[in-house]
Amino acid sequence: MPIKLKKWFTYAILKPIKDLFNKIPIELKQALHAGIVIAEGLNKFIDSGVADVLVKIIPGEWDDKLKDKIKEGLPKILIDLKLAEACANESDPNKIVLCAINTIQEATNGNVKSAWLHSLSILIGDLVSDGDLSWKDGAKIGEWYFEHLDKPIPTSLPQ
Repeated sequence: MPIKLKKWFTYAILKPIKDLFNKIPIELKQALHAGIVIAEGLNKFIDSGVADVLVKIIPGEWDDKLKDKIKEGLPKILIDLKLAEACANESDPNKIVLCAINTIQEATNGNVKSAWLHSLSILIGDLVSDGDLSWKDGAKIGEWYFEHLDKPIPTSLPQ
């Protein structure tokens, strides 16, 4: 494909998506962003050996309300996704998260790992938005957001 045609094609595809993204309320963008950041943090944590998983994967500059919401909701999401089945009777949130990390690490198919992380980012976004982010919107926006935007970190929950 010639360069001019390739640039035009890319512009023709991305411009409407970017325009649509710009119309989405900031609260939903921040909620989805939080999910993406946590999923990325979980992915990065997989290779480290820190004892307090939740402290490690949640950015320290986020406000306490946002951190508490994620600390409370993330273990439940991991259980619902069946990522912590090996620790079904566990109540310690850190152990539940570590169990899910072990499950993700053991995945031999990279697409399965990507699907889990993608699902996590959307479900955490939904958690942070108090249910205002639909799966459909989260999937579409998240995919585009992951690939095309810098990811400024939200530091608090929407008011």
